[in-house]
Amino acid sequence: MVAVTAAIGLLLHSIEVNAYSQKEQQLQDELKQVAETAADLLVSNPDIVCELMNNSESVHIAYLENCIPKINAGPRRINKAKMGIPDGFGCKIDKEGPELQTDGCEKGPLSDDIENIYSTTRQIVSPTQSNKKTVTKEQLEICMGNVSGTCDLIEDTVTLWVWKT
Repeated sequence: MVAVTAAIGLLLHSIEVNAYSQKEQQLQDELKQVAETAADLLVSNPDIVCELMNNSESVHIAYLENCIPKINAGPRRINKAKMGIPDGFGCKIDKEGPELQTDGCEKGPLSDDIENIYSTTRQIVSPTQSNKKTVTKEQLEICMGNVSGTCDLIEDTVTLWVWKT
């Protein structure tokens, strides 16, 4: 009788541990999905990224993915909605150089109270001039090495952290 009781106890414990592991995995999968989607939108959303213009900067050609202006105030200001981060999630964005202006994401160091954080990075470029939100076709060709000249874009890395609030 003691052996049966112990076996039932072990079985219940095993079921409980398995259920906890599944719940943790679901949370990590959800965090990963939200963070990866947000990071992809951060570097591709037309409301955030640089505009590719003709050489006289009078005609819009396209939006330049992975190009984020150094100063992203006004309509280019980053917010949780533009990155597709739903309510119930927190975020923080870091990059070297000037801080990106964001609404709804944390500033400064992350709190020690936050558990289950997912982080992801993206390689970006930014125009060297702080107030520049456009890149000319000629500048892009120079930076790609197709035309000689000095590249007006600097490379950078952006790190995005997402957690459940």
